[in-house]
Amino acid sequence: MHQDSDLPVVELEDCIRWASGGMFAAGITPVVNSIRVFIIAMAMHPDIQAKAQAEIDNTIGTRLPEVADLESLSYVRCIIKEVLRWRLTLPLAVPHASIQDDTYKGYFIPKGAIVIGNSWAISNNPAMYPDPDCFNPDRFLDPSVPDAPAFGYGRR
Repeated sequence: MHQDSDLPVVELEDCIRWASGGMFAAGITPVVNSIRVFIIAMAMHPDIQAKAQAEIDNTIGTRLPEVADLESLSYVRCIIKEVLRWRLTLPLAVPHASIQDDTYKGYFIPKGAIVIGNSWAISNNPAMYPDPDCFNPDRFLDPSVPDAPAFGYGRR
């Protein structure tokens, strides 16, 4: 047995393996799902894929791409934003604690209360994103359109 545990070493190692695997899966699943959404969107919208390919060809040509190229690929960035907005892989945000008493739409939220933002509702709000069920990267060509809350929101 391990000194700090009542579990036999074999069971403790098994617990560690499962916990590590769970953390790995939690970290990779949103990335894999975003890639799947991208592939589905491009299959459904070959015109958007062709427009992105033309932008990549015009910007990069035949050389290998570099991270710095992303700045010059405005339409590709719009596609990335729309993929993250259109089908969120994490519909609820990371829980936060309220730092002060607050009132929202008549509801009192005491200091220290756990608040979980509804990223799906924000990303599908027609007031912010007209026709939210439609995959439309062109919406992000307008700089006044906010990025989707795929990575949360608020102060860091």
